[in-house]
Amino acid sequence: MMSHPPLIGITNSPPDRKVGYLKKYSDAVEKAGGIAVMLPWPLVPEHLSSLIDRLDGILLPGGHDIDPKYYDEAPNPQLGSIDADHDAAEIALVHATLAARKPLFCICRGMQVLNVALGGSLYQDLATQYPSTLNHDQDDYLLTPHAIDVVPGSLLHTIVGTTSLAVNSMHHQALHHIGARLVVTAKAPDGIVEAVEIPDHPFALAVEYHPEALVEADPLALRLFTAFVQSCH
Repeated sequence: MMSHPPLIGITNSPPDRKVGYLKKYSDAVEKAGGIAVMLPWPLVPEHLSSLIDRLDGILLPGGHDIDPKYYDEAPNPQLGSIDADHDAAEIALVHATLAARKPLFCICRGMQVLNVALGGSLYQDLATQYPSTLNHDQDDYLLTPHAIDVVPGSLLHTIVGTTSLAVNSMHHQALHHIGARLVVTAKAPDGIVEAVEIPDHPFALAVEYHPEALVEADPLALRLFTAFVQSCH
């Protein structure tokens, strides 16, 4: 008997986000064979365990900056918009998902939330804290201005089948100190962390770039969503 498509919960954003911002994520999940379930905003902490029980996997998408109070730092002058309640809800969701051993896929801000949830910290603004010849904050989701070096034998490597991957880049924050349990599995040429994984979890992968914007043009981007959705069966 054929199993039902997995239900993939995607966290919603504060209401000031542009309409349609999250559609690329849900489209990618459904193209990969899953059913996207947009979680309510705001997330109610008391409902997290019930949500996790009913879902087969969780996707944390991109979005605004993370309040540096969650990694014990004062705000940088270049810090963008933040929503501490949203941060708290997603951090709690990370812990609940990992505790339930449900698959977890994190993209851009989602990767940063995962790192902070596990005790890591961020560069609050790369331009002022990590000067580089690479521009990580591009304006076009379809441009792939630099490659990342993927660690051989990692989950990411197993999925994409290459150790050099051209990616888009739309972030001004990035991982600094790496959180507990996380293993770095890709970096940009300037050393910025581009992917992390939790090896002892059924599926826990995070990338700093935006594969959801590339699934129509790049089969390797779709492979990420397909591997995630398949892990949710």
